[in-house]
Amino acid sequence: MNYFNWYVIEPLLLMFLLPVAAILFYKRKMAGWILMVFSFLRSLFTNVFYALYFFDSDFIVTSLTPVVSGVLSAIVLWFLLKEGMKQVFKINNNTNRLVTSLSILISFIIVMFTINDV
Repeated sequence: MNYFNWYVIEPLLLMFLLPVAAILFYKRKMAGWILMVFSFLRSLFTNVFYALYFFDSDFIVTSLTPVVSGVLSAIVLWFLLKEGMKQVFKINNNTNRLVTSLSILISFIIVMFTINDV
């Protein structure tokens, strides 16, 4: 039996992560920028994957929901990854690459666990 359910864990994790990220981001802390980039990269990655994996032409509205959410995440990421924003939070290129790489890796792992539960 599998008692570890990502459908319960992931929203609870984000429910606590996003307010902390927002507070740290408001205070212009590097950790706030890192958590925000992680959250929105995870959202973008999972929404693109879900749009491709769960696409159903009979239910086009529900199939387009991840696409719209992914576009909104991409817009926020574009704002967060602009050079001016990185200067405000004192983010160098190495930190940027590390956060991006780890966010995509963790998102991929989360998606794989989620698909395993479907």
